[in-house]
Amino acid sequence: MWNIVGYLAMLAAGVALTWATRVGIAIVALWAPSVELEVVYDAVWQFARYPITIYGQPLRFALSWVIPLAFISTVPARALTSGIGVTMFLTATVVGVTAGSSGARRLDAWTRALPVSKRSFCAC
Repeated sequence: MWNIVGYLAMLAAGVALTWATRVGIAIVALWAPSVELEVVYDAVWQFARYPITIYGQPLRFALSWVIPLAFISTVPARALTSGIGVTMFLTATVVGVTAGSSGARRLDAWTRALPVSKRSFCAC
């Protein structure tokens, strides 16, 4: 039972983190359209395809805390298969809530910065 609850919490944190990073990249791409951040994001995302345990310690640290791809892929899978500790559960919850609220604030500020005529996302 705890594995499923941990998995759902880690999955929610991963979704919030993925959404927040995509919002951040979209905002930067809006202000610097010549920089192709999508290519960089896709290249970095390839690291998340594999468990972080196959990487060395410096890269594992970077994928866990600098660019937290581990919270998107490896940690939810580990929670489902072998369970996680309370520390990892609380850390992922804080990361997910922080990323979600940070992304929402950025999206709100970005939307307010647009002229009123471009705020509608409807193609009507």
